[in-house]
Amino acid sequence: MKHATLPAKIRGFTLIELMTVIAVLAVLLVAAVPSLAEFHRNSVLANTTNTLVSSIYRARSEAMKAGKFAIMIPENGAADDWKQGWLVFIDNNLDRKFDDGDDVVFRQSGPFPEYITISRGNGPTLADTNSTEAVIFNASGFSRTINNAFGAMTFSVLRNDKPDNLKLEFTRRIKLAETGRLRTCRPKSASDGSCAETDSAGGGGGGGGGGGGNG
Repeated sequence: MKHATLPAKIRGFTLIELMTVIAVLAVLLVAAVPSLAEFHRNSVLANTTNTLVSSIYRARSEAMKAGKFAIMIPENGAADDWKQGWLVFIDNNLDRKFDDGDDVVFRQSGPFPEYITISRGNGPTLADTNSTEAVIFNASGFSRTINNAFGAMTFSVLRNDKPDNLKLEFTRRIKLAETGRLRTCRPKSASDGSCAETDSAGGGGGGGGGGGGNG
């Protein structure tokens, strides 16, 4: 008795052909995984930078809307670990510190991934401490210190999983001017003055007055 055979044009893969296809796909997958991981981490770097910029803009907007000082600080307070998240509050009693009389406007939850570092090169601290970093806006949207002087500052967001000779390539800086305007940049070199880690203007909790009250 003869067995029917399928025409050659509709026969399936042979075992050898199937194993060859699987082997090729495995090689391609192994090659693609590092690229996908790198793409993901670069996306996280960009998203973290954008989230921080958006939060600073919102703090400025809330200050102008409330007609009072709005202050942004790390969620964990004196540890100054921005990677754990941050909060923005309205300084109702104008004492430049966070207390029970203040209104929390919003929180940005953390933590961000371990391979991301967020740091601030210069800027004011809260009035009740020399260590709790802060971003302070007055009712006009200007960046201020605790003594109501104008103050510029710089945040750095970077991938710390890169070797030292590549870290700048994977660093983003957020430059907050005294006027409250923001810009982002990537340092071209360690001596790139337009995208430096700190600013010569503005700075810490001290400094001369820039007017009193909410001005």
